Amino acid sequence: MSSLDSPLYKVKNALFSINSNKTLGADRFEAGFFKQYWHLVKKDLFNCILEFFKHDKILKEINHTFIALIPKIENPTQTNQFRPISLCSTICKIIAKILVNRLQPLLDKIVFPFQSAFIPGRSIHDNILITHEIMHKFKRLKSKSIGYPLNWI
Repeated sequence: MSSLDSPLYKVKNALFSINSNKTLGADRFEAGFFKQYWHLVKKDLFNCILEFFKHDKILKEINHTFIALIPKIENPTQTNQFRPISLCSTICKIIAKILVNRLQPLLDKIVFPFQSAFIPGRSIHDNILITHEIMHKFKRLKSKSIGYPLNWI
């Protein structure tokens, strides 16, 4: 096994790909803390993450997540005028990054083409345009005939 395939490297790679100044989670530690003190925390951090992958268990204190509502406008009055963000621990972010890195090579095979928001190079806005075009086509066909032909696209 090369050093790039080692589990410790994967944990370190995931950690160092996280912005150092991301918002604090319930544990009150930023990714920058873990990066700065990597030489001291790597063994405990690695063992914690390994425990999750081996036994599907994580301390509930680590798994706590706060939801914060950030106002999109001044003096919001409705919930849709807020942007929700989740404030999870750096350890949860590392686990999520490792899972993303593992799944990324498979995404093209397991995500349908119309689920474009999950694939790099595809945009969720593509779906909006496609839906608009389909609805436009339906309206045009409906006004011209009783049913929709099988080859309407």
